[in-house]
Amino acid sequence: MQTFKYFEQEGNTYKLKVQKGLFYTITFGCVAAIIAILIYSTSRATFLYVTFFALIGLLGILRTTGLIAFDQHNREIQRKRFSSALLSVIVLMILTISSYQNKKAISLL
Repeated sequence: MQTFKYFEQEGNTYKLKVQKGLFYTITFGCVAAIIAILIYSTSRATFLYVTFFALIGLLGILRTTGLIAFDQHNREIQRKRFSSALLSVIVLMILTISSYQNKKAISLL
């Protein structure tokens, strides 16, 4: 495998390097923002803020699992958007947390 500035070459296939450090930094910042919001926020829109930062963090994680490959021999571009297994785990976690929040809100009534 030969490495270039933006691509890695495997035979006749060039794979685009993903800027994982950038996306992991964005995701870590979103997690820190969520923790700070949950600890210090007194607003009624806390759930909205947490949802926004969770969505941005989720997009950052999913973007690191993507792949774009250029095959010179077959003259085609292969695109893998994200890992579907990772997405299903994250969606399951979100549904579990939201159902817990709904039960908590109902018990407060």
